[in-house]
Order: sequence, then structure tokens, then C-alpha cells
Amino acid sequence: MTISKPTKHRIPGLSCPHCDGPAGIRNSAALTTTVRHIRYRCENDECGHVFVAELQVIRTIVPSARPNPDIRLPFSNPNVCRTRPVPANDDTRAPANDDVVTSPAAIGPAPS
Repeated sequence: MTISKPTKHRIPGLSCPHCDGPAGIRNSAALTTTVRHIRYRCENDECGHVFVAELQVIRTIVPSARPNPDIRLPFSNPNVCRTRPVPANDDTRAPANDDVVTSPAAIGPAPS
């Protein structure tokens, strides 16, 4: 039996827009299913700026296997809109060096 670690959700860290120091997350609140407000506090004691940032889901890269019918997100790229991703090495093009065999004699003399 494999025991996995619990997944810890990570919200991106930000720097303080005033002093460029590190800012820590104090709390967050979901506004909608795709929008969240995050409250940060600058960790620089001389600054102490508290600010709110917004995190928003803006598009789909790979479709969900369990889509919510209430959520409508645009696709990042129409070529990506597939039910399953295609491996990067699944290429059907003919290799460039297999089309024509060319010998040095067939090319002709080198220009002088």
C-alpha cells in the first residue's frame, strides 16, 4: 500500500510593489469559482504595506475529464483542444534526409 503526502495548494508569492521586499499571504477569499482575492502583507518592517491581489483562471490548456457545465473557459490554442494530449514525439513527417539521395557528383563542380 502506497501512502501519498497530502497535496498542499500553492498560491503564487509576490513582492511588495513599493519596496520590492517579500510579501506573505495573510488570507484569501473566493469571489467566484474562477476568481480569488489574496491579501498580502509586506514582510519588510519598515514598509508594512498590505495589499490585495487577484488570482483568476483565464483559459483551458487541456480539457477536464470531469467538466463543470457552469464553467465556460476559452481554449488557449485551437490545436490544443483535444480530449487527450498527443505525445510530442508522435510526428508523422518523413525525415528530411530520406527523400532524395544526393552524391557529390550529382551536385556538380564547386563554384570557383
